[in-house]
Amino acid sequence: MPIYHAAIKAVKSLKAGDITELRGTKVPSAGMKVLAQVLCMFFNINAKIIKAQTAKDVDQKDYWEPCKQ
Repeated sequence: MPIYHAAIKAVKSLKAGDITELRGTKVPSAGMKVLAQVLCMFFNINAKIIKAQTAKDVDQKDYWEPCKQ
């Protein structure tokens, strides 16, 4: 429960400027990508599928662009 309460406290401390800063980021860090994935899952937003360049590669899910919207 301590982790849950800490997370609730962190969410409540967010300000509009924090969201604006997040949306303005062009190249997200690994942590920001994880945050974007969690938010998309939480709000039931589908990821953008990035097609593989070659047959050996695998299609990838991009949560960053959908999350910013």
